[in-house]
Amino acid sequence: MIAHFSIPSKTPRETALFFAAVIDGVVFDFPIVAGASIAVANDGSGLAVEVYPDDMAHHPGKGEVD
Repeated sequence: MIAHFSIPSKTPRETALFFAAVIDGVVFDFPIVAGASIAVANDGSGLAVEVYPDDMAHHPGKGEVD
């Protein structure tokens, strides 16, 4: 199973730490977005929770698909 979701938060690192405790995981800074964190499960399932600052927004990209 691979499960992944992203959520906004006023306190991204603290929120990621909460999710890490729930999924028995670890927290990393998420290098794609300044101020974001990601919680990744330790069980090899691929479960991850990205937590972004609540004042940022995603926008469709331009150009070629990766």
